[in-house]
Amino acid sequence: MLISYDWLSSFLPEGLPEPEVVADALTALGLEVDGIEPVGAHNRAVKVAEVRGIRPHPKADRLRLVQVFDGADLHEIVCGAPNVPDPGGKVAFAPEGVELPGGLRIEARTIRGVPSAGMLCSEAELDLGPDADGILVLDPDAEPGRSLADLVPGAADVLIELSVTPNRPDALGHLGVARDLAAKFDLRLALPPVRAPDDLAEDGGLVSIEAPARCGRYLGVALEGARVGTSPLWARVRLHRMGLRPISAAVDVTNLVLVEWGQPLHVFDRDVLAEGRVVVRAARAKERIVLLDGAEAELSPDDLVIADARRPAALAGIMGGADSAVHAGTTSILLEAAYFDPPGIRATARRLGISTDSSMRFERGVDPMAGLDGAAGRALDLLCRWTGARPVVRCEARGRLPDRPAIRFRTSRCRRLLGVPVTTDEAARGLARLEVAVERQDDDTLRCVPPTHRPDLRREVDLFEEVLRLRGLDTIEAKNVVPSRPLAAAPPDPARRARRAAQDALAARGLHEVVGWAFQPEAAFAFLDAEVPSDRRVRIDNPLRDEPTVMRPHLLPGLLRMAARNVAHGRRRVRLFEVGRVYAWPEGGAPRFVPGPHRLPEDDRLPEERTRAGFVLAV
Repeated sequence: MLISYDWLSSFLPEGLPEPEVVADALTALGLEVDGIEPVGAHNRAVKVAEVRGIRPHPKADRLRLVQVFDGADLHEIVCGAPNVPDPGGKVAFAPEGVELPGGLRIEARTIRGVPSAGMLCSEAELDLGPDADGILVLDPDAEPGRSLADLVPGAADVLIELSVTPNRPDALGHLGVARDLAAKFDLRLALPPVRAPDDLAEDGGLVSIEAPARCGRYLGVALEGARVGTSPLWARVRLHRMGLRPISAAVDVTNLVLVEWGQPLHVFDRDVLAEGRVVVRAARAKERIVLLDGAEAELSPDDLVIADARRPAALAGIMGGADSAVHAGTTSILLEAAYFDPPGIRATARRLGISTDSSMRFERGVDPMAGLDGAAGRALDLLCRWTGARPVVRCEARGRLPDRPAIRFRTSRCRRLLGVPVTTDEAARGLARLEVAVERQDDDTLRCVPPTHRPDLRREVDLFEEVLRLRGLDTIEAKNVVPSRPLAAAPPDPARRARRAAQDALAARGLHEVVGWAFQPEAAFAFLDAEVPSDRRVRIDNPLRDEPTVMRPHLLPGLLRMAARNVAHGRRRVRLFEVGRVYAWPEGGAPRFVPGPHRLPEDDRLPEERTRAGFVLAV
């Protein structure tokens, strides 16, 4: 996950420490930093220049001589770009001495007999975007002589690469990371401007949910009169820094909000939706949809779709459909902001082999309340400003939403588990900075309700961890975590003793121990049908890869495969052993399962797990 330091700073107007300090703080907060990379430093020396005159090159038909003013001096540049603006227009000017990405150093030179003092640059040459077809034309109001880095947010930036654990979906957006930093440094968090759709007329037929267990909330806003062009330069730069390609103003809004709020959104061309409405429903068997990437997917009733009155328009939470995509001629837009049940999105994405920025966030759980409202309001504000669209109606439908548990926080237990002198007042202040609703019940107890953007806070110990994150792991002293009384030794374990004896005996005879995968291809056990029939094999419903589909019922196939690999790499003498578990259903085969997302057996039978020893010799 890439995070822009410049973008983070926009949420924390009171001032953010230097990037290195921020990186250390994020790691201490549990958001491990994998790297820090300064980008666009050259843009501090690139200037805004005003075009003062244009004349033909005397010796080249395709070149022109452009006179520009950089706030202090006039310069004449030889330029072959087709989009040089008329006199008065503003362009990006790299003077002599600037080194651009790729090692290109700008020097005065003569081109076809005419001196050229500098260079007028494109987006691609300045590493601000993918456009290399012409020079970068700036806002007409830009002041000549101003640094491009000062004019365009993110033109000169520091990128921080985070390793975000699956339990922190709120950190998959700049706002979530800024929220943690605000709590850590006790800074005020400033949200970007939003436009709430609450004042719009309600159209109950715009959205309906037929799968309430799979879609907890769906907010739709219809807009008219859109003119879909390009998004502003600052937005295109920010998307480029995040590795996303700018497409059009409407689509760029959804991508910008995705990496800003961590909430995936989608925009439909409402004119192509049958009856101009959408329904959230389970897909029908063998139903098909052509996705935005051009791939055609065959769906099943386990998949969730956003459909119009006749056919699917999007694969819910994963990717939109090609037929309903917004394009340059779109004038009527339907904005979608939704909460989808994470297990269902995860199952569909794995079955179809599709992983997108949206599915990654929906699989982990997005904020169904304040985060969804804020992201929708932010997108609505940007759509109105960038496309000139006018919102006309809204509709909100609700299904089953996750609960918000009230958690008892006991300071005495927190001190005992963490080994740090936490007070009730300190815990209350820290949790409140993390937007946990705190109610003090007595000198030792708090009643806490976590915010909806933190689905990982479910237990008392989760809140203890939050208190420790804000204090810092370095506040734990070794003397505070040494057990206060002697601990009894664990009783002897005969099974562990037998396992260790087998390992020692085989190793003493010159065999090398290996640890094989518990998941194996079913075809590898075909010769063991007599020992472990097919109906007793434990099959995997959602394998990580196509091939390993069963839990191993025997050690031998895995050992043989490892021995063959060693022999293929030139090992003449292979002596391998493994002591590990094997799995099989009891006599009678696998039980029947109750249909549903969590699939539980109808009886109490569970697979048998037995420890076995096996070895293979190749001489």
